[in-house]
Amino acid sequence: MSAWEKRLAELALEAVEKICTECKDQDKLKSFKSRARSLVSDMYSSGTAYVVSVTAARSSAAAVEIGLRARSLDDILRLCSDEAYSRKLGLDGSEDVGYAIYGALLLHALKEMHALSADRLSDTIRKLWGNTLAERVALRVATWLKRFAEAYIHD
Repeated sequence: MSAWEKRLAELALEAVEKICTECKDQDKLKSFKSRARSLVSDMYSSGTAYVVSVTAARSSAAAVEIGLRARSLDDILRLCSDEAYSRKLGLDGSEDVGYAIYGALLLHALKEMHALSADRLSDTIRKLWGNTLAERVALRVATWLKRFAEAYIHD
C-alpha cells in the first residue's frame, strides 16, 4: 500500500469512527451507510462529479461545500450533531444529512490529498471533469468508506 493510499484509508477509518461516536441518531447513521454502499458504484460508472452532484441535489450545495472548507472532520460531523446548523444549511431529515456528510467527506479527502482546489461546488464540479487524479483518490476513499461503514454501522 502506498503512502497516499494509506493516508486515504486512515482518513476514511477516522471519519467512520467519528461518525459512530458523534452521530447518535441511528437514522442518520443508516443513511450515511446506505450512501457509502450505493454511491461507490455510481462513482465507477458515472464519475466523481456526478456523485458529488447527487449528494448536493439530495441534501444541499451549502452542506456538501462544508467539505471544501473543513479544517477537520469535526467541521463535517457538525452536520450530524447540530440540528440548527443542519437546518440552516437546508438539510431536512436523516436522509439529507447522510447525503451531505458523504459528499462533504469526499470533497474533504480530495482537498486533503491535493487532488482538488476549489471553494464552491460549481467550481468543484468543473474541476472534477477529466481530473484523473481526483477520480483515483475519490474511488479509493469511497471504497474505504464503504468497507468501514459496513463494519462499524449496524442496521
